[in-house]
Order: sequence, then C-alpha cells, then structure tokens
Amino acid sequence: MENLTRMFEIGLYLNDLSMHDSSRDLVLAATQQASELKMSLDQEKVKSKKLEESMRNLDEEMKRTDMLLYQMIPKTVADRLRKGEPAVNTCEVFEHVTILFSDVVGFTRICSQLTPMAVVSMLNGMYTKFDKLSERHRVYKVETIGDAYMVVSGAPTVTKFHAIYISDMAFDMLTTMSELIEPSSGKTMQIRIGLHSGMVVAGVVGLKMPRYCLFGETVNTAAKMENSGEAMRIHISQMTQRHLEGQGYGIEERGVISIEGIGSTKTYWLSSKRSALKKAGGDLPVIHEPKGQDKVEDSTEAKRQQSLIAEKKKNITERNKTAVKRVVKDASRSANGISPDVNGDRIKDGVGHVTSSGAKKDSLGKPAKICRLM
Repeated sequence: MENLTRMFEIGLYLNDLSMHDSSRDLVLAATQQASELKMSLDQEKVKSKKLEESMRNLDEEMKRTDMLLYQMIPKTVADRLRKGEPAVNTCEVFEHVTILFSDVVGFTRICSQLTPMAVVSMLNGMYTKFDKLSERHRVYKVETIGDAYMVVSGAPTVTKFHAIYISDMAFDMLTTMSELIEPSSGKTMQIRIGLHSGMVVAGVVGLKMPRYCLFGETVNTAAKMENSGEAMRIHISQMTQRHLEGQGYGIEERGVISIEGIGSTKTYWLSSKRSALKKAGGDLPVIHEPKGQDKVEDSTEAKRQQSLIAEKKKNITERNKTAVKRVVKDASRSANGISPDVNGDRIKDGVGHVTSSGAKKDSLGKPAKICRLM
C-alpha cells in the first residue's frame, strides 16, 4: 500500500493489516511523507511566484533607472560606463559640432511678477515641448540652467549635418513659442536663440552626480551669440553660416558687431527655413543621414586620430618586442661566452677577440654553430 488513501480505495482499514510485520508502519510513513512533500511543493510554488514578482519589479526599476540615467548621460556613453570603463575614457574631441543656446526674454521681470511655482510650471511646459523637438531632430539636450536651454548636434553621435539639425530645431522652437503664454502679461513668451559651430571636448564629469558636459571656446561663443541676439530671431556665427551656405536657408548678414570676450566679428541672422525655398519653386539639397558603416566614414578626423593612436601603440609594441629579443639574444651569447658588440653581426668572444656571428669554435676546436633563439 502506498498510503492510507490507496488503502481506503481498496476497502481496507488499518486494523486489517498484519500486526506482526511493518505493513502498518510503512503505510503510515508513506502517508506522512506524501503530506510533507505536498506541503514543500506548495511552499516552493509560493516562493516561485514571489520570486517572479520580485524579478518583474526589478526589471521595472531597472527600466526607470535607465530612463533617469539616459536623461543625464547619453545612452552610448552610459553603456560604456556600465561595462566598467573609467569615466575619463568617455572624454572625446569632436571636431565638428553645432551648439544652440536659448534664453527667455525678460525672464527677470517675469520672475518678479509670478510666484515660484508659477515660474517652475511655465518653464516645465516650455522645456517639455523643447525636449520633444530635440528627439525629433536627433539632437542632444546638454542641460538647462534657469531659463537657458542648451542642445548640441555632432556629439556624442557624429554627423556632418549637425548645423542643419540644429537650425531646424531652432525654427521649430520659435514656432512652439506661439503656443506658450506668459502668465503675468497674457502675451506669448519670447526667446533669443544663438548658434555657433566648432570643436568641443565632451565627456562625463562628476562621480556623485555624473553629467555629460561640453567644454571649449565653441560653448562660450554659442552662449554669447544668444546673449547678443534679438527676441524671436536666430543669431548665428560666421562658422555656422559657412556650414549652412548652399543648404536652402535664408541667411541675412547682420554685419560686424562687437561681442564681449570675442571682439569685432561678423554675424548673421537665420531668417527662413529650408521649406521656404521649396515653396518658392527651388530645389533643396538632399539630406541623407548615413547608416551603419557610412556613419563611421562621416567622421574623417576621428578616424585619422584613431589610426594615429593605433599606429603609435603598434610602434611601441614592436619596440618592446625588439628590446625583448635583444635581451634574450644577449643572454644567449653571454651563456656561450660571447659578449654582444654594437657593430652589426660582429661579436666578441670571451677573451675579446672579434669573431663572426655565424659560427664559433668550441673548446675542442670544432666549429659550433651559434643558435639564434629569437
């Protein structure tokens, strides 16, 4: 009998079993073991469900953590840090980027007329719209400081269309401002926008609160282009104008102006977007973002720098190998009683006589060929 249940199904009772053997004990033991196994199985099922629920919660928390991390650091850079790469290795030089700065006109006056919560709500509504535009135009939002908004194209993702992406973003930002009302006056909000193109150094800075930051004169110049601009206009530098020339934008020369920290420089207004040329019957230059291997070819300067670094590493490795070979060869010659000489393959034996490196006579006067280990 396997257990009491099986015995009852047959129609037997415990007193029907023999008292002189272990039949009763076996049936009772089997019943107890079956009950314990069932309890253990039920407990394992409960633990398994709790574990699955914990794993789901952990996955959700990881997704939320990733979203928060990717808001502070670009995804490509964050993935490198997760693999254990030091933060200093994320610092890179980007030869060609375009930076946009925007600023709310009369922000100090607005703050004096509104409560802090109203100011925060106003900025939050504006930045939410700007963030959606940054995703649409494939640009990276670097940071927001008060009413200042900063985005970049060309870093951390290299592209030769950085000036075009930023310019399209700037026009859409101006269009979006018509939807935003200043609470204190009931009028539409206004911003100034400044663009500049050039080289920057970008990387993760900070340990407790890591941020992806840009450094270089390009950042300062872009901020000054915004500061010296006018309300609801896009002020661009001569470098950005060169990148946009022939791309279908309406560009007006502002003239030579004096900018603090820069001096006298020629600047321009970006007056109309590319679509305006299409409406006038003109042909727009084709904008095609390379994919896959083509995107790598987009960064000629970066490839050149990587090639130079690889070549330097190769040369260092070759020199190290040559030095190791020389040490081993000298040790071999010393073991054979021969001291190395600097004159090519001519070497000296143990008593200072010059001999050939190809052969050396042993103690019995027989020629003994020198083995070259390396």
